[in-house]
Amino acid sequence: MKKRYVIAPIAILAILTALSMPASALVGRVPIDQLNRFEVAVPNGSFTVRWTPNPSPFTFYVPDETLYWVGIYDSVWMPNDPIHASYNGHTLPDSSPDNSLNTRLTGLGTCGVWFDNETGNTTQGAYNTYQSWNWNNAHGVGVPIVYIEPANPNTLYYWFYQGYDDADAYSGCNGYYYCMDYTFHNVTASAATHWTLMVAVTCADNGNILFNGNGPLPDGYNASTKFYHVAINNVTGMVQNGDNVVRLRTNDGYFHPYWMWLVGYTPVQLEPDLTVIDIEAGTPRPNHDFTVNATILNQGNADAGPFNVSLYVDDVVNGTEPVSGLGAGNSTIVSFTGVNLPEDCYEFKVVADVYDEVGESNEYNNETSEDYQVGYVIDVRSDSDFVDLLNDPGMPSGSVTYDSGTDTYYIQNLTITNCAGEGIYTVDTSKNFVINNCTIEDCKPKASGVFLNNVTKGTITGCTLRNNTAYGVELGLVPLSAEDPQFINITCNTFYNNSYGIELIGFNSTVKGNLIQNNTIYGVYVYGNDSVIYNNTIENNANYGIKLYNSSGNYVYWNDLTNNNGGGVQAYDNRATNHWSTSTQVSYCYNGGTYTNYTGNYWDDYTTPDSNGDGIVDTPYDIDPTGAAKDYYPLVVPWRLCGDVNRDGNVTMGDALAVRNYRGFGYSLCNPWAGDVNCDDDITMGDALAIRNYRGFGYPLNNCCKGCQQ
Repeated sequence: MKKRYVIAPIAILAILTALSMPASALVGRVPIDQLNRFEVAVPNGSFTVRWTPNPSPFTFYVPDETLYWVGIYDSVWMPNDPIHASYNGHTLPDSSPDNSLNTRLTGLGTCGVWFDNETGNTTQGAYNTYQSWNWNNAHGVGVPIVYIEPANPNTLYYWFYQGYDDADAYSGCNGYYYCMDYTFHNVTASAATHWTLMVAVTCADNGNILFNGNGPLPDGYNASTKFYHVAINNVTGMVQNGDNVVRLRTNDGYFHPYWMWLVGYTPVQLEPDLTVIDIEAGTPRPNHDFTVNATILNQGNADAGPFNVSLYVDDVVNGTEPVSGLGAGNSTIVSFTGVNLPEDCYEFKVVADVYDEVGESNEYNNETSEDYQVGYVIDVRSDSDFVDLLNDPGMPSGSVTYDSGTDTYYIQNLTITNCAGEGIYTVDTSKNFVINNCTIEDCKPKASGVFLNNVTKGTITGCTLRNNTAYGVELGLVPLSAEDPQFINITCNTFYNNSYGIELIGFNSTVKGNLIQNNTIYGVYVYGNDSVIYNNTIENNANYGIKLYNSSGNYVYWNDLTNNNGGGVQAYDNRATNHWSTSTQVSYCYNGGTYTNYTGNYWDDYTTPDSNGDGIVDTPYDIDPTGAAKDYYPLVVPWRLCGDVNRDGNVTMGDALAVRNYRGFGYSLCNPWAGDVNCDDDITMGDALAIRNYRGFGYPLNNCCKGCQQ
């Protein structure tokens, strides 16, 4: 008999009595309201009682919930001494009518035996068996059970009193031979909306119950259940604050009250509860029709009748759709078609039961809002998504192309922002792809300009990634696995004002020729193996310019690191199993001359001494956290200074003259990489003029020579 309830918030009773300790060692007639009185409040509590008037063994089912309390109450007729019992195969302590703490003997030859906390020996969600042995095996058993029901949000309140009493010790009244009165104390009538009274009596041929002057109550006692009967009555509306009196009336002198239980609970109301659990609009394109799908869930415990659902765009109604009804626990998708908006960020709000047609258990959870970017966000989660993207009518002409000869998709010439996630999200595809000449900016919240995972052979080149709240480019996820990206090329891009410029969690990738500056944490963060990071300008990042964490086999060289980490050590490598210089000796230009040596990175805080004038600092640059990792060949001057064709660390009139002589008279350039400053992919007289104007008149250099060809 499972009971459920709801309760308004009230002070929980501060009488959480220990259920396993009898109050005293009394043997004989004991009124059941004077010994072992439990007054308890149980959050999320429910209750049931199992009982039988028949001799043991007694097998009964226990709910599949967390148990709070299980008591066993056995009534024995004319027992031998001692009484033996077991529960689920567990031997219980012998009980003696003469001296046991949990045994009550009356003067008429019956005995009550209880084990008032067998919770730990009980198996929930299963059948349990109690058995006892005595002289003539004539007895019954009652098992009150309290359990925790997580779906029940309310508190159960109960008063449980136990003893063992003789009717013939009491006087008569109102035509009955025996009148027995007992009292529940400290009851709060408003604690619950439903109340149940249970009174267990043994050996009763007749008798009835009155409660607070009401009655006789419907369930009483008769000869058909004489050896054990639990009378269960609904006393809702009869409970009063303070004392509540139970009156037992009988003409049977062998009538033995044994335990009584007053329970207050509030049943859970059966009502629907409509809520919006998802809004999905895909990647909506500007000025093209798209569909918004909303998933509506009835999380209540009753079916909902017809209702309407509305879509609001920036708090303006965009559409309303009817739903014919929704069963308890079921969900449905409501589609709003033909939505058409210009490029911008919008709040999509969906409200279920917008006209308040359905009475619900919670009227305040009918709406959900999500931000969506109407623009050119890219979302690829499979090979087929590239095909869909290629055929997307909302994408600008030429922005997505396909080269069948190399099986490569090109995403190019786009400006992408996203107020609700990544600008370009590409995962779980085997296709080759190139992201070229895109500006990807203002992606939030905690979103990256580009996110890649479980991909290979992708390229990001010539792009600007700025003002993204997470990473400019984010590759892979921790922990390292085979799904992390491999063979990704990140070349000739500009990163600034992101959280991290680049996060590289993966393998065998290349980071080359990038300008990475003014990011709020790291310039480049690597958690992976066997990648190459070279020829980048990394400057003014708030934390380390480059951080290698738990990584190995990576090569880091020809990078110019300036003013990172607030003027502290500019790089981190906690494994010292990476390489901070070229793998072989190389020819390089310095101060107009050519040298051959291993070469590392330029650190603006570590440029001397160079006693032999070869452009390599004489002592290694120590890398955090311990200095175990080192750049053994730190460079004296920057590697990537555009216009510095003699690589002396400055752009001067001498560089302009050298470019003019190279172009006009065929002279060689020591550092030709730095000569193309006017962005025409060639070294011309125009470059010489640009360098002269920069040096002589302060004109800006276009700084086209990013070194991508190296």
